[in-house]
Amino acid sequence: MILHKTGYVSIPYDFDMSGLVDAPYAVVSVIGNEPLPISHVTERFYRGHCRGDSVTAFVRNEFTTKEEAFLAVPGELQGQLPDKELAGIVEFLKEFFVIAKDDKKFHDEVIRNCRE
Repeated sequence: MILHKTGYVSIPYDFDMSGLVDAPYAVVSVIGNEPLPISHVTERFYRGHCRGDSVTAFVRNEFTTKEEAFLAVPGELQGQLPDKELAGIVEFLKEFFVIAKDDKKFHDEVIRNCRE
């Protein structure tokens, strides 16, 4: 996330190593000599930096209020990717929103794992 003159902007990157794309060559990152506690890139493990409560709440709200728009994007790729792959992308995104909308899951899977 970067600070832009109009506010904070989330910048996605590294899609080939994300569970959304699930590239066949993708491997779980090793940070220093420490492997992450997941075995495949499709498993979620938040590694973003900790932010203040107000920034975290703002960003969380930005995502959750735009759920429909996010879930519509894979449909725009109809005919460009196999239907099975598109369905997998939608399911992966839906799992994110389950976490984002549930206070306990959000705390356990995002807040607790953020990096100081």
